[in-house]
Amino acid sequence: MKKCRLYNVIICIMLLFIILPICVGQGVPAKPKTESESESDKIDPYKISVNVSEVRLDVVVLDNKGRPITDLTAEDFEVYQDRRLQEV
Repeated sequence: MKKCRLYNVIICIMLLFIILPICVGQGVPAKPKTESESESDKIDPYKISVNVSEVRLDVVVLDNKGRPITDLTAEDFEVYQDRRLQEV
């Protein structure tokens, strides 16, 4: 019986030495400086944000003989998306 208790005590002490460094490393995180909090609260009055969606279509038009037609403008084309005419 004494050997069994001795082994239990040794195992507990070994577990203590294994777990102790892990527990010590888990501290409460430090609070950030008050200066950084005040900087993040500041609003930049000159910041402008714009959301723009743009699709670029490069088009090459050829005639019956394979020569490029270069005098076309955006008004010469119709662009459809989901069967709806889109503004060019």
